[in-house]
Amino acid sequence: MPPLYSIVDWDKRRTVLEAFEWEQWISREEEIEDCQQLRLDLVKRLMKKRHNKIKISSEAKMQNTKTRIEQENMKKIKKIR
Repeated sequence: MPPLYSIVDWDKRRTVLEAFEWEQWISREEEIEDCQQLRLDLVKRLMKKRHNKIKISSEAKMQNTKTRIEQENMKKIKKIR
């Protein structure tokens, strides 16, 4: 930083400080954006995992229902014969 002997020196110092603050601000914004992207990716993975669990559970329920109905139909057929 230049020594403060004149108004020009004050202006130079202010310009340097503003540039430094701007760089810091951009750096923080990039970090925040990276964190948000990581969170978004995590939520996407969790939602996909949840969707797959629900899909598997639904398929299992449907298969159980189908099996139960088939068994009931077989009992009815046997009863009729």
